[in-house]
Amino acid sequence: MSNETVVALNDLAQALGDDEAHDDLVVGLLSDTVSMIRRLAMRHDQAVPILATLLDVLAGVHRRNLRAEVALPLAEEHVAIRRSLTAASADPQHRVKQARALAELSRTLSVLNRHHESLAAAQEAVAQVREASAAGHPALRELADNLSNLQRCLYSVARSEEALAAAQEAVGVEAQLRLVDPTGDPTRFAEALTDLASRLGDLERYSAAATAMQEAAALLRQLASEGSTDAQYILADALDSLGYYTTMAETWPEAVAACREAVAVRRRLPAREGTHDAVRLAGALHDLASALRDAGRPEQVAQVIGEAIVRYRPLSEAGLLAPGDLWRFATAVGLYRLQLVEAGQHQTALAPAREQVTLYRHLAKERPDRHLRHLAQALESLADILTVLGHHSEAAAAHAEAESIRSSAPI
Repeated sequence: MSNETVVALNDLAQALGDDEAHDDLVVGLLSDTVSMIRRLAMRHDQAVPILATLLDVLAGVHRRNLRAEVALPLAEEHVAIRRSLTAASADPQHRVKQARALAELSRTLSVLNRHHESLAAAQEAVAQVREASAAGHPALRELADNLSNLQRCLYSVARSEEALAAAQEAVGVEAQLRLVDPTGDPTRFAEALTDLASRLGDLERYSAAATAMQEAAALLRQLASEGSTDAQYILADALDSLGYYTTMAETWPEAVAACREAVAVRRRLPAREGTHDAVRLAGALHDLASALRDAGRPEQVAQVIGEAIVRYRPLSEAGLLAPGDLWRFATAVGLYRLQLVEAGQHQTALAPAREQVTLYRHLAKERPDRHLRHLAQALESLADILTVLGHHSEAAAAHAEAESIRSSAPI
């Protein structure tokens, strides 16, 4: 088999893998080509690396189309070939390619919720990259990427301290890459810092998490200022997380600043197809209102939380809120009700109190283990308002229902 044929087949595989518009046709062509090259590889060693490339591309197309169970045997065969090529050669480049195959296998297993097997593949991938580096083939980019995958795998099996160590090392490697090329795209460095913040947050080290997220946000602001719309969406998510970590660390001015910036960024972003961006803006307003209240600025809360509710309600009425977002809507209504009660506006507070009960009834029906206690609390709040307004029989009924919930279910 000539070198020209090898190059042509590799180019064909990559071109087919990149053609997302015709995936069904691509799968058929690649599957036929894999079968042909698999037979050819039995007679010509030169065909083996081509087979590996084709298997990787075909598995990637299946993963892209949410067919992880179909991609898995292809990814496993790809890894087996890469292992044999590594064993047959002292060239450290084979170890790097084996690590890439293992990383894809790890991701495929993770999608299938086979987390311990995914972790084993991720650990082997990191080990292969380290061995390649020790053999004189520096592979900082591959090491950073595989450490990133490793920390996610460790998190998935509740090995939080080890996940943190992997995330910290990934950030260190990304910093080295930045020194090598200071003008390069900082997106991956920002992603590594975001992962580090998440792992610190898992361990309730919120101040350290906020510091890491501040650094990530600074990098993303730089990208966003250069006109990258994608960076603006990522920045908005990072600011949401920064608001959470600073709130948990009880650094209220920083929490308010982060939440306020998140709202500002989301307001100017172009809305994409679907309801995701509308939900996230409502959530950012909810977080800002909560931060303002915690920071002792109650005079600013009502307007912000009122806008959050106005944005949430039509989405809720149309059945477009996921359970987690519906819960945030319910808490937003509860915060608005609380602000009105504290201002002595019990009559105005009655409507949001009733609405919150209705929302928690729906949530408790779907997940009683999570939301019955919230329903009982909302009923008690409604009973208190009804009592102040002199509606004693209705207040007694709400109170009795709350007591019944508490006595009949462990909440």
